[in-house]
Amino acid sequence: MTPRYVAQSYRVPPEVIQNALDLDVDAPPRRISLESLAAQGDLTLNELQSRVDTAVAAWRAANPRRSQ
Repeated sequence: MTPRYVAQSYRVPPEVIQNALDLDVDAPPRRISLESLAAQGDLTLNELQSRVDTAVAAWRAANPRRSQ
């Protein structure tokens, strides 16, 4: 699963997921899996999922009309 796919699944702007995963939002999109990102960052997939969940919840709280 890629960060872009995650953003589409959660219906949030790609930047929300990119920021949660510490990716450069100005860089061209890369087709990199979450598994690869976790390995590069010495993290578990559960840790990445926690970051994504926190970022999505914060974005939805700040943008209630856009998150419906």
